[in-house]
Amino acid sequence: MPIQPVETRYAGHRFRSRLEARWAVFFDALGVPWEYEPQGFELAPLPKETLARLAEEELRTPQLDDANHLGFYLPDFWLPAQDAWFEVKGADPSAEEWARLYRFMNLTDQRTFVAVGSIPDPRTIEEHGHPQEDGFEIYTYGDLHYAWTQCRWCGLFDLTFDARSARTRCRCHRTAYPDLNAPCCNGDKCYSGDAPQIIAAYTAARSARFEHGESGA
Repeated sequence: MPIQPVETRYAGHRFRSRLEARWAVFFDALGVPWEYEPQGFELAPLPKETLARLAEEELRTPQLDDANHLGFYLPDFWLPAQDAWFEVKGADPSAEEWARLYRFMNLTDQRTFVAVGSIPDPRTIEEHGHPQEDGFEIYTYGDLHYAWTQCRWCGLFDLTFDARSARTRCRCHRTAYPDLNAPCCNGDKCYSGDAPQIIAAYTAARSARFEHGESGA
């Protein structure tokens, strides 16, 4: 029998795994509103033009047109402030899991991020927000190297490529520098993945305890 995740209670929810509960602790420590499994979705076949585009881009989407991958999908977290879904995977998904993930991504109008691996060690996170350790990555739509960052203008926490705060959905940076000619951050970068609040949130998530009636604090 394979090892099963441990169901964990936190903030009034029954999480399917300890890792999901730790991400909820991370969100709370960062002040990011979240909803856990708020709704499920019925997957449908992708249009032929979408399948062709995915094949052309060589995304990690094997067997996307396989009828066996239809059915229902229940994403883990909805983050309203980021207008994004956040999926938690303890290990690299199988080919079938990736196929279902990409089918869901291409059927929803919202952004979707997939965090693979354990909560990263905050001691290994540099300004790009990417831990210098194996086993952790955040993917979206076939791309990787996404990380939590903070807008240096309004303070919004968001997920962007390489933790570039100039790309947060609030668009504060692009409003201030529409031509991306910002003297402070080399164009559209403004790395802020090592913001103190983000490091503290990772620390809180990794140190959360749920055994013996503890509530994650």
